[in-house]
Amino acid sequence: MMHALVLEKDSASCNASSALLGALGYLVTPVFCAKKALLAARLMHFPLILIHTTAIPEDRRSLAGELKRCSPLSTVILLTEPGNPAEPDCGSVDAVLRRPLTAQALQDGLDRCLQRDAARIAGLGRQQERRQRSTS
Repeated sequence: MMHALVLEKDSASCNASSALLGALGYLVTPVFCAKKALLAARLMHFPLILIHTTAIPEDRRSLAGELKRCSPLSTVILLTEPGNPAEPDCGSVDAVLRRPLTAQALQDGLDRCLQRDAARIAGLGRQQERRQRSTS
């Protein structure tokens, strides 16, 4: 079973996100503040991290950036409200999904992240092959 870390603003949102992830086969660890999300990411690897904000209150650091630093192999997805643009600091976010979130939208977002990662890994492999041929 895959693990997911979910940072939500309230229990209703957390329950909805957890139910969707559970339907996709994830075991969910819910947190309600950015600092607890960072602590959890330092203590355990989560293949998937859903967050509702990229800010850490009372801190100038980017939550998404810090999560990627703690857990570079995790897929970080930002959940936004309808009509809200993606937050400005989305460089460390792998995908932005709008609410209301459906299982299909979540699965599509995960599939896009996996395809992009596979293409990036394939590109790195081709670069290594070229370097090896040029040094031979």
